[in-house]
Amino acid sequence: FSPVQTPGFKLASTVCQIKKLKPNMLSTSALLAACCFAQLVELGHARLGMRRDLGNVEHGLSAAAIEKRLLVELEDMEVHGKRLTEIRAQLLPMYAALPKRDNGGLDHKVVRYALHRFFVHQRGWHLHGLEPSSDVATSTAARSQLSDRMPAYIQGLLEERLHGQGFRLRELVVLAATIEDLVHNEEMQWLSAAYAMHSISTDGEASLQQVDLLLDTFMFFHVVSNTTLSRMSQGQIRRAVTSSSNRYYAGWRDTQTWVSDTRLGLEQTEREHRNPFDETPRDFFSVARTARELGTRFGRYQDLECRSMKQALIDVEQGDTGRVPLRRFHGQAANSGWGFSESEGYLRHLGVLDESDAQRPSVVIPNYMASRTNCLPESSGFYSVCCINECEELLGSLERDLASPHATPEQLIELVAALPSETVEAPRNLSAQLVGRLHDIAAHHGSRVPVHGRLFAQWM
Repeated sequence: FSPVQTPGFKLASTVCQIKKLKPNMLSTSALLAACCFAQLVELGHARLGMRRDLGNVEHGLSAAAIEKRLLVELEDMEVHGKRLTEIRAQLLPMYAALPKRDNGGLDHKVVRYALHRFFVHQRGWHLHGLEPSSDVATSTAARSQLSDRMPAYIQGLLEERLHGQGFRLRELVVLAATIEDLVHNEEMQWLSAAYAMHSISTDGEASLQQVDLLLDTFMFFHVVSNTTLSRMSQGQIRRAVTSSSNRYYAGWRDTQTWVSDTRLGLEQTEREHRNPFDETPRDFFSVARTARELGTRFGRYQDLECRSMKQALIDVEQGDTGRVPLRRFHGQAANSGWGFSESEGYLRHLGVLDESDAQRPSVVIPNYMASRTNCLPESSGFYSVCCINECEELLGSLERDLASPHATPEQLIELVAALPSETVEAPRNLSAQLVGRLHDIAAHHGSRVPVHGRLFAQWM
């Protein structure tokens, strides 16, 4: 178990051991983004040349662009905002359970904590600047690009409008939607670069074969690091995209299949909501909608590999401890095909090594799965795609049932005992030691347990 406490506030990002839009319609924010697409294609031409390095640019990001997008989301919230309604429904259970100020607003660090959990759980995105272990000031000092400081910057803009009153649910939703829009705007630059690379016009309709090529190229930009892409010529990228080789990304063949299956599923859903005799639109905006959906879903798809990796570790687990002896861990690198090759020192640095028995160190499975070593090489200026913390589902279930930041030991014992997980069926038996420890935590805090606190995270 490895809780990471947010500095200045007792919130923990837990790693616990229990293991349509109608056709041809776009939101206001998407329409604004669309106005930039023609320029982005030219930008794609200029950047590509014989080399592509999207990692060394600001992704068209500016303070004015961020503020404009924020105002658009505030307007959408008042007008229609179907997507904002969906985000609101996803955030509501957590918001209801979070600790609040006397006036009902969320504090600055609580907002960052909530956004980090939202994007990790819903999208599989670890956003730069929202890491629980980093303070805004240190994060800002460590990063030079505005894209890396984007969440804190947007939050500051909203706080100015709120005059220090704290964030309500409405502002939290707007903040999440604004960040998501800016991330997707970066992805649209990747799509524009794909059009430019294959000399496909954005003005007309693409053929089905061209759509598949464009979406595959878009995903190739998504999964291959900027460092690798910067060393590849356009010809090399085109050959890599159209081949089934896993040379540049181990799961490329499977990713191509997933992209095709997802496109077919989206087209089928769209076909059910329009005239069945109409042709499936394949203009730029239609391809962009599919690309956006791919970007939103990719984190969940990538997490399937994480589950397979975890199972390889469970296969050599020491009893039911959730730990793998270090020697077995390294042995699984050859037996399972997974690269369990991290050195003892590096595992210690990651905080995944249990050395309570110095002669027999072991790797804590959930800590290892949630560590940054299992993130994809960075291709985005905004986030990394990492394994989704399965414990989020468990904490989210408690939040939905409690709708409060505090609970009695009796409430928690009843709820946790009824929680199933991927590796433990409900009802689960809680030992007398665990029950006693929970009562100790409650006594330390005046008879009730802070659900988002460090001690309860360790107890879980």
